[in-house]
Amino acid sequence: MYPVSQAFLDAIGSNSREFYWTGVLTAKDGKEYPFTNADIVKGSCSVTNQCCNNNEIEIGSMYAAELDIALYLDIDRYTLEDGFITLSFFLKLADDTYEEVPMGIFDISEANRGIKSVSIKAYDHMLRFEEKFDETLTNGYAYELLSYACEVCDVPLAHTQEEMATWLNATEVLGIYPDNDIET
Repeated sequence: MYPVSQAFLDAIGSNSREFYWTGVLTAKDGKEYPFTNADIVKGSCSVTNQCCNNNEIEIGSMYAAELDIALYLDIDRYTLEDGFITLSFFLKLADDTYEEVPMGIFDISEANRGIKSVSIKAYDHMLRFEEKFDETLTNGYAYELLSYACEVCDVPLAHTQEEMATWLNATEVLGIYPDNDIET
């Protein structure tokens, strides 16, 4: 969960709110296409978080986010293959300032061209953890294990070693049983 101010919590809980979205679409060739609310087809932007793919809670499940968005951008949909979107949400507070909440980085899964817009479906980096489990590192401190997993799955680690040193289990050696059924 992203930490927000009390003013943000008050504004999001009010009966009416003013907000906008911004983002950057990055094509596979590295070319960037910044966009704002004016570029988003009205009612097309949604971020859905889901923990499980069925009605049961499974051990080892995680939350993954799916982004659906349609943009008024003149871009060839094929250049979006292997591209990504960075998205931010801005909410107007009582003092007329806006507070930003970064919504994440989403890998583009599907892009379809319409007459005036391109519709995109993208998933956050949690799906990158669907890599075959490698038993190279089976015990260590939390920072070591998380750093290794993020390196293997090409996901930036959100915390520094100094931040993680403040965790309650930072000095505990964690381990994975040799006889396990971990696949990813």
